Formats: sequence, structure tokens, C-alpha cells
Amino acid sequence: MRSRISLLILLVFCLCNASLFAQKSISVNSPDRSISVNLQNTTDGNLLYSLTYKGKPVIQPSTLGFSFSSPKALLNKFTITAVDSSAVDKSWSPVWGEVSVIRNNYKEVIVK
Repeated sequence: MRSRISLLILLVFCLCNASLFAQKSISVNSPDRSISVNLQNTTDGNLLYSLTYKGKPVIQPSTLGFSFSSPKALLNKFTITAVDSSAVDKSWSPVWGEVSVIRNNYKEVIVK
């Protein structure tokens, strides 16, 4: 469960730094395919993201943008310049703790 939360935080962080091509759709699933994050860029430059858990919607398609109060500005138009993905499946041994081996298993997509 902790690795799922870490995956979600990593994906949201990557999405916050994202820019997208028009009508580009990107999806990434957790290694066990229970969590799915989808990202879509509309023709007018808006970025939509959604999240499902075990096939059930957790976050409905929502727009991503930044609203600044000083200076007053709204940044909500994005362009994809690059997409990179990778998967990690490693184990490591902590110095102390309840378990002797911890599995670090996740997929990531970096969208620029």
C-alpha cells in the first residue's frame, strides 16, 4: 500500500510539471494494474487527468493549471515536449526494522 501511495505522489508531482501535445493521451498503471492514471491534452491546450483504483473512478477527469494571485495570472495551456517512462523492480535490505527485505516496485511517466 505504501508503494502505491508513493507511486501516486510521484505521478502527481510529474503531472504538475507537465506540458502536453494537442489530443495526446498518456496512461500509466501500477505494477499490479490496480491504479491507473490517465492524462489527456485537449485541442485547446487544457490538460485533463483522472485516476482509477481497481477500475473504479477516484478522480474524475479534472483540469490541471496554476492560478497566481500576485501577479494575477492563470496558467492552464500546456504543450508536451517529451514523454519518458520507466519501470523499477528492486529489493533492498534495511539496516533495522520489522522486515529483512523491502521491494521497490513501480512504474513512472515523466511528461515535459
